[in-house]
Amino acid sequence: MKTVVVRAPGKLMLMGEYAVTQVGHPGVVMAIDRFLTCTVEPYPQYLLEFPDLNVPPMRANDWHALGEQMTRVPRLDLISHVLTLAARYLEEERMSVPTFHLTVRSELQNEAGVKYGLGSSAAVSVAVAAGFLSYALRHPVPRDPIFKLAAAAHVLSQGNGSCADIAAACYGGLLRYERFDADWLNDRLGGGGSLHALVQSAWPWLHIQRLPKGPELCLKIGWTGEPASTPALLQRMATFQAQYPERFKKFVGESDEAVELFIDAMQASNGRALLEAVKANRTALQRLGLEAQVPIETDAIQRGLSTVAQLGGAGKSSGAGGGDAILAWFFAPEPAEQLRKQWREDGILLLPVSSSDQGVSIEP
Repeated sequence: MKTVVVRAPGKLMLMGEYAVTQVGHPGVVMAIDRFLTCTVEPYPQYLLEFPDLNVPPMRANDWHALGEQMTRVPRLDLISHVLTLAARYLEEERMSVPTFHLTVRSELQNEAGVKYGLGSSAAVSVAVAAGFLSYALRHPVPRDPIFKLAAAAHVLSQGNGSCADIAAACYGGLLRYERFDADWLNDRLGGGGSLHALVQSAWPWLHIQRLPKGPELCLKIGWTGEPASTPALLQRMATFQAQYPERFKKFVGESDEAVELFIDAMQASNGRALLEAVKANRTALQRLGLEAQVPIETDAIQRGLSTVAQLGGAGKSSGAGGGDAILAWFFAPEPAEQLRKQWREDGILLLPVSSSDQGVSIEP
């Protein structure tokens, strides 16, 4: 068997947060030029190493023993589900699971191992699924089955979220995304049917569309230094939605309108309309955070976005909020040094990150 090297990009959620977790409602996600790399090579045992993820190596002579080890490490829950589904995929091919040495290296956190909120979990699931299956099958696996296996593992592991970050890691570029029906997927996964048939079938409501690059605006990304737990925030929002469904429905309508305005602006290369769409989405998210008592905009995010407005741009939180990344759009030439200086005073790091057309890549 030959060594396989896979690279999967991180992501930034640009528009439609929280609403995109609902079936049939759009969001916009962007792949970025920071990557996670998974290397799978021949080895006489099963050996997993995650030097950038603060997880000890896992070593076993037996596949099931490796699985038992992984279940005892909560941080490996998603990877465990990815490998379990991939092994089931091989079993349907009447193939055993070969031994291997799998190593994951990441550019999606700082030197201390703190995540920037750039989609490391999604990139890990995509890279591991692609690397393991391409190694075992001895040929690169297409992106559609990679996305669906990684998304299925995410649903089994976390039970919430849109999987838009998995789409970005798979396909790259700027994407309009609408999530699939997770209840439908759970039923299929638990029904004992063919995994091959599942990944080859059309998934209800799933929609992934590549968008044009849009108007000549400058997008800047800041990191607040406050890592956030997306699953925890999503769970709090789900509680609010269950208690106040009409309020949440109103927010979803406002979010959808802002997202469609953003997409129209991208397709028409209308910079001013794009900035207005960003402001509208931020307003909807601010109101939702106040009503749900969920800290979508922390004090640091509010300080950073106040600076963006003062410099003539439009900005918003990215993803579930609660910390992590913020986004800022400016007309060129952007006030880069002014922004960097003020953000530094606000305790915000300007990240050297930009969009990437590259999705998951598999070598050889």
